[in-house]
Parts: sequence; structure tokens; C-alpha cells
Amino acid sequence: MPTRAANPRRAGGSELGTTLLALLVVAATIAGIELRYRSVGGFPDLWPGWTQVELQWKVERAEPGRTVFFLGDSRVGWGLSEGAFDEALAEAGRPDLRAVNAALPAADLARIAHRVVELSPEPGVLLVNFSPGAFYVFTVGPGSLLADLKLQDFLDDRLRSWLASRLRTYGVGGRDIWRDVAPGAEPRSGQIRVASRTVFPDGFVNATFERRDRRPIDPAAYQLDSYRAWYAGAGEVPFAPELTARFPARRELVLGVLRAAIERGWQVVLVRLPVGPDMRALEQALPAAFGPERFAAELGVSYRDYQDDPRARELALLDQSHLAPDAARRMARILAADLAELLRARP
Repeated sequence: MPTRAANPRRAGGSELGTTLLALLVVAATIAGIELRYRSVGGFPDLWPGWTQVELQWKVERAEPGRTVFFLGDSRVGWGLSEGAFDEALAEAGRPDLRAVNAALPAADLARIAHRVVELSPEPGVLLVNFSPGAFYVFTVGPGSLLADLKLQDFLDDRLRSWLASRLRTYGVGGRDIWRDVAPGAEPRSGQIRVASRTVFPDGFVNATFERRDRRPIDPAAYQLDSYRAWYAGAGEVPFAPELTARFPARRELVLGVLRAAIERGWQVVLVRLPVGPDMRALEQALPAAFGPERFAAELGVSYRDYQDDPRARELALLDQSHLAPDAARRMARILAADLAELLRARP
């Protein structure tokens, strides 16, 4: 008895339906985990500043010999606009120079400066912001140098940050997700971490923070508490001897990197961006031997403190440590005008 041949269309349709059903199940599972993770206050895997890929990309593509690099921690990364700086420099008669914001959150200043000089074929200007954290306490560096960094690598890194900002489970390890969403998991309501990241088109970045249980955060108090803890180390008093005992070695590292840059023809300018009054009072406890005035004197470079500068006095702060976006643009223009004047005065 002849057998009926299988209908290829029907077989293909069955396979397609099975595939679509499987995709729907996977999507529903992902969505369920995402919603559960959000409901318990799960944090996205975000970095509150330039990533290490972004930093290397920006530095490698800077114009040799015609770049002003902003160096420092998040006070610089959040607080200085490349675009506003370039505009003000052009108005001051230096359209040949371009700014690159080369800061990282919690940056180790010596390591960042070394990487910028290492990747630059010709010397330019290093505009270094002094903060006790970046000079003596923080340890974040630029990471391993990525060989042959391509546009695709940069775009992949940006895509990862974009996905993490919208899908909170993206990039978070499965074990960490399960620890939060598992039945009977103990809540971690007191934790505060990065909630969002914004990259501004005129060349700076900032972030927001949130608490797991969504209770409001006082940004100024949060920053002050964080810095008090960093500056106290294992003790209770900021800049106590048990912490500052490690400062001479860090000081020599920074001096060594900046001296080497000057010997290669770099111009180094030391500044101090404005912070909130409570933060400045906290950092005044830093022993004078480790202060910016001593650094500038030993290096033979210009130093300017903008804390009480009339032009910067009314700049808005996001908290006690970081300038607000409009203030970051105004501060960049102030720095550009001062740098142009300083460069005119030099032979």
C-alpha cells in the first residue's frame, strides 16, 4: 500500500512553531528573573565613570602634541566638559588645543598619568586635579593595555553599558542573581550602589546611586560618609598616622611619574576643583607635607585652588564632591581661560 509523503511545508511550520515557543519560554523566564531582581532592589552592573576601554580609546585617539588631558578621579570625570573647554580655548586664541577627559572613578593618579604618557607619541598638557583620594588612597587603574583596540571593541563596551543600564541582570553573575531572587533570600536593604550612568555628548560622564530598598539617599551625606571611611582607613580619625604612613610611597610615585613627563616635554598644571564646604573641611586634615602646594613647589609647576575663586563660588554641586552638569561646563570654561593665559605667559 503506497505511503503518503510528508508535507515539507507542514514539517517546516512545526519546526518554526517549536522554535518560537522555545524563544517565548526563554524570554518569559528572563523577564521573570529581571522583574524579581528589580523587586528586591537588585543593582545593575554599571561603572560610575569612563570604563577602562573608553579611557584607552580616548587617549589613543587624542591629537599628538595638541591635547590637554584632564587627570584625576570622578571629580574630574564628572566635573569637566571637553566641549566647553575646547570652545573657551578657541575663544582665548588656542583653537589648536583639544581636551580629553581622562579620569576614572576612585583613580590612582600615578597609574592614570603613566598610562596617558605611555600612550601619547608626543607631549601635550597634563591638567592634574589634586584630591587626597586620587593621590594617596584610591587604587583604580587603567587596567591591562588592550592590544590593537578597534572601533568594534569600543562599540561593544558602549553596548554593554547601555544594556546594563536597561536590563539590570545583564552582566551580573548567576550566583549573585540567585542570592537575591532565591526564595527565602535575606534582604540586603542597606546597600547603596550605582543605579544609572550618563555619558554627555560634550565629553564628561556622571552617575546616580540608589539604596536597595529605594529609601531616599542624601547625596551629600553619602559622599561625606564614604570619604570619611576612606580617609580614616582602619581607624576612626581621618588621615591618622596609621593611614598616612603609606602616603610617602604614593607621593613619590606621583612625583616620579610627573617628573618623567616634564622631562619628556609635557607641561604639567596642578589645580584643585571646588567641592562642598564640609568635604573641604574634612580634607583640610591632610598633613601639609602631602598637600598640593608642596607638590607644585617640588615639581616647579603652576598650582591654582578654585575653592574660593569668585568665578567658581556659585557653581552647583550634585553632592559634596562632584559638580553638577552645567557647573562642569562652566568650570571647564574657567580652566580653559586660565590655561590659555598661563600658556601665553610661558616662553
